[in-house]
Amino acid sequence: MPLLSITGTDDGDPFGKGSPALRTEPWRHMPPPHKYLLVLDRADHYVFGGGDAPRRRGSGHDADIQRLTKAASLRFWQAWLESDAQAQAWLADAGTRGVFAGYGIWSVK
Repeated sequence: MPLLSITGTDDGDPFGKGSPALRTEPWRHMPPPHKYLLVLDRADHYVFGGGDAPRRRGSGHDADIQRLTKAASLRFWQAWLESDAQAQAWLADAGTRGVFAGYGIWSVK
């Protein structure tokens, strides 16, 4: 089953019991194919909603994080809900990592 996981390097839990790195563990243990992981630098949990939630701190590039989150999400839904071959190719293409360069890491398995 396809999976897209998006998290950030500051995306901890509100109780302080886990590290942001723990949010990548489910992805790491899932078998291929069609598993995608986007880890955005300095993104905390609140930035993904794009609203006015109380933030611990801004990243300095929140608008870029939100834009990249939307881009990855849209391509994922196009790929797997609409059976869009171009979107599937975009998700799997190693060149897609360049889209996120400077903002985070795109991983595929």
